[in-house]
Amino acid sequence: SIADFCLQTANMTHNESALRQLVKNRRFWVTAAAISSVALICYDWYSDRFASPSTRYMRIKEDYAISTTKLRQICKAFVREMEVGLSEDDQLAQSQKKSNLKMLCSHIYGVPAGDEQGIFYTLDWGGSNYRVLRIAFPAEKRGAPDTTEFKIKIEQQYQHADNAQVLFDYLSQHLQQQIAKNESDKNSVLVPVGFTFSFPMTQPRLDSGILLEWTKGFDIPDVVGKDVVQLMHASFANHAIDAKIYAVCNDTVGTLLAAAYDHENARVGLIIGTGTNACYIEPSLAKPDAPDHGLIINIEWGNYAKLLPRKPTDLIMDAHTPNPGVQFAEKMISGYYIGELVRLLTLEVFREKITDFGAQTPLNEPWQFKSPVVSDILAKYTTGDLNGVVQILHGNALNTFDVNDADIFAKLCVLIVNRSADLAATLLLGTLQKTGLYTCTRKDDRNPFEQDRFELMAEYRKDTHKKVTVGIDGSVYQHVPGYAQRMRECMRRVVGAEIESRVVMVHSSDGSGKGAALAVAAHL
Repeated sequence: SIADFCLQTANMTHNESALRQLVKNRRFWVTAAAISSVALICYDWYSDRFASPSTRYMRIKEDYAISTTKLRQICKAFVREMEVGLSEDDQLAQSQKKSNLKMLCSHIYGVPAGDEQGIFYTLDWGGSNYRVLRIAFPAEKRGAPDTTEFKIKIEQQYQHADNAQVLFDYLSQHLQQQIAKNESDKNSVLVPVGFTFSFPMTQPRLDSGILLEWTKGFDIPDVVGKDVVQLMHASFANHAIDAKIYAVCNDTVGTLLAAAYDHENARVGLIIGTGTNACYIEPSLAKPDAPDHGLIINIEWGNYAKLLPRKPTDLIMDAHTPNPGVQFAEKMISGYYIGELVRLLTLEVFREKITDFGAQTPLNEPWQFKSPVVSDILAKYTTGDLNGVVQILHGNALNTFDVNDADIFAKLCVLIVNRSADLAATLLLGTLQKTGLYTCTRKDDRNPFEQDRFELMAEYRKDTHKKVTVGIDGSVYQHVPGYAQRMRECMRRVVGAEIESRVVMVHSSDGSGKGAALAVAAHL
């Protein structure tokens, strides 16, 4: 027995020695790490492959929620980017600029007083929609103008036309029809026209606009770098249209001017529709003889990019847009992209529950799931009508979806829409800071642990009733349920209730149309 004990002891000593040698062997640890990595990958694949849609939703929902700290960082970076953009020449090529914000001069100082009069026409080209408006301003101050409107949707063949003149002829002929219909006794007097052109442009003069780049899905190469007013006037001449464009402005500028006609202290114009952009009154660029009339600056904030929390869904979508690599803020906010983002996110969560339907459902076809459907779904969801959501999904050929699927689908819509509203509100706050509503400071900028302090400017502290008006237009702001409320909530989170309560957000009724007419009235 003593011999057996000695033998067992020797064997244990030998095994422990072998184990120590194995632990010290580098190849052992490399092999163990590789096996563990493969096991984890297999586990993640298996758990994700066979996970329910609700489990997948829970995994991704935090990725699309932006923290208050992150929103404040974006706001501060946006203001810095505005300041850099203001210091750069409008004519400088974007590739040569340090800022990704164009900060374009509108050549308009101050805003309407509300006593403008006369009859004007406006061409409102805001993206895929095009309008011709006849606007008659009454004699009484801030009186409601008499407006008639003709509206069409620009067909795809014109959005991607090879010949620019084909497009401009198509647009100008609708003006000709409206003038003939309404102004039979005009006695050959040139009809004054304002032109709302909602694409990035530089303006050497108020009646000149040189296209910098197409956005919102348009792609007509031989227009970039040309004066869109000259192109439209050439079409007027070709078709004997007795009209002249006296002012061209961005839709955000028109929205601001229209808001100022109806409301006091309008300082910002904002569009959240097919695309998104804002303009504001820059107090530091006022005329010396009129210090209260600051210059209106067109920010072109759709191209903002710094610190934006882009996700794989954003990257996939961007790669399949006509302008990949630019307009990141617009692609996370505006209506042109919301439907596609929801489509890609629902494919990630539901997978074969959608892909099995093939071409029967627009969710399997790029860019065929539209933002208005997202609005319809949210209208049902926010009232607790999940059966209504089911009906909408069945109408899009998702016939196997039940109320549980509808609940998750609607929550995915909420993720995309809330992120859009939060980013829009954050960029708006940066714009309001730049136009003089409040300041954002720290005692020690070098201390990363110190919280930002937000304080109203002196004129707003002195007058506790003074507020700033933001004129807003666009289908997303108007028609997406809960969007305006979400923007308000985000503003309170970021800068506090005291500052948020000083902001009046108004729907600038017919802003892009009426505003351009007001620009012409001021010029004449």
